[in-house]
Amino acid sequence: MFGNRNKEQPNITVNIDLDYETLAKAIVKAEREADEIKERKEKSDREKKRNELLKKYGYKEEKPHSRFWAYSKLICLARKKDAQDDIATVSMMKMVAETVLQAGELLLYVMIAASVYGFINPPGGSLSVAIVRILFVFILLESFLFSRFLRISRFEIDKLEDREYINAVVSSIMAVVGTLIAIIALFKGII
Repeated sequence: MFGNRNKEQPNITVNIDLDYETLAKAIVKAEREADEIKERKEKSDREKKRNELLKKYGYKEEKPHSRFWAYSKLICLARKKDAQDDIATVSMMKMVAETVLQAGELLLYVMIAASVYGFINPPGGSLSVAIVRILFVFILLESFLFSRFLRISRFEIDKLEDREYINAVVSSIMAVVGTLIAIIALFKGII
């Protein structure tokens, strides 16, 4: 039924050289690819949930300005069942970071205006006028460049999607703001 068992089976030997380093690299690569696929799926699911929720409150992709009204309705009319994901929390953190950066940018614009005024009407005697003007030009350039960096950072924060990274950015910004307030309070106490 199964054939002749007494037949001699061929003796096959396969020489497999197992390179453990290559095998380890292949395993790590496969794990990374699996993590990336999982992250993309989670991101896609979050985006889908957020868009469904916003569409429920009137967001239309062809009208970008409708996002503001959809978020406004969501904030005012949201119910407990609408809180399926951390949309509001992440959006609030992004909004806080953007507001702080925009306030810093506006403060630097005020410093630019004050530097221009100080350059035109420098205080002091004739010898110190040149030094004061050089100082005001330096402050003007630094304020302008730093305000541009804050503006770019604000645009980048608006495009961020990674929740952990947003949390880290907001924490860092709040630490810098707290440090600046402490320094101002220290100088105010000294003067």
